Amino acid sequence: MAQSTVLNEIDLSFSVASLMAGQDPISYPLAARLSQQKVESVIDIIESELPPDLPPKYTTENFVLSDNEKEALGDLSSQTLNDQKRNSIPPVYTEAKPMFLPAAFTQCVSCNDKTRYFGALADSRNWTSVAFQFVSFILSLVALPIVFALVTFSLGLLVIFPIGTIIAWSSFVVIRAISSLELNTLQMTNTSAKLCQNCNPTSPATYSVPPLPQYSNSSFFSKLLSILRDAYAWRCIGYFMFVKPIVSFVSFSFSITSLVTGVILFPLLPVVLRFISKLSCLQKKIAVSVLNPRSK
Repeated sequence: MAQSTVLNEIDLSFSVASLMAGQDPISYPLAARLSQQKVESVIDIIESELPPDLPPKYTTENFVLSDNEKEALGDLSSQTLNDQKRNSIPPVYTEAKPMFLPAAFTQCVSCNDKTRYFGALADSRNWTSVAFQFVSFILSLVALPIVFALVTFSLGLLVIFPIGTIIAWSSFVVIRAISSLELNTLQMTNTSAKLCQNCNPTSPATYSVPPLPQYSNSSFFSKLLSILRDAYAWRCIGYFMFVKPIVSFVSFSFSITSLVTGVILFPLLPVVLRFISKLSCLQKKIAVSVLNPRSK
């Protein structure tokens, strides 16, 4: 049902002369009346008001769908229903907090200043990494001939018993001492973020040489020969004779070349310092992976 209100209209025009003479008084309009009219459909009203030059009305008879189009339309409808059901299911979080919340991360003022571009110049750990490249290169030059001489000398004198056994045991102990020095120099590669107690409450791992293998119920000379079965000592020999010289030489060459370039082109020096720091951390990873020391 559509309800409409119709106001009665009245002609209010009059003659002033007749009004002055008291003739033809103005009659007041009647009260507005309500009329209800039943509307068949809203479309009939709209069509009655449309101009006659509109295009013809389309019906379902004008559209003929093939079987493939009907099947595609049915698949699309079913997929839409499945998507609506899937979206209506609330997400299940297996974590303690929602997945869309970022992880909390705090950084102290000092570390934040060092992360700036020219803040690398004020970071002492970057300069320590530069010093590590010199120390590592010198250590590789010293360790290579010493380890090579001790290994060949001790293995050659093993046939002389018991002097050869004592010399071999002493040589392997010296090689383990050189590896201990190498592990101590790896601490120079730690960055400021790892050493900062505010940003990183857990201190970085330190490495030490594992103890000598102990064999019970063995004679004195058997214990001397047991060091030849020490896997860590043999890893040290392979590291100082094959891995360390190559890695230290390549890293030292890149570091010196980039450092000279950064000094000449001063705006590039912060990038060079960060590059040397990353290179030192890579050397540390290689040393730890090959030596496999004991971590504290």
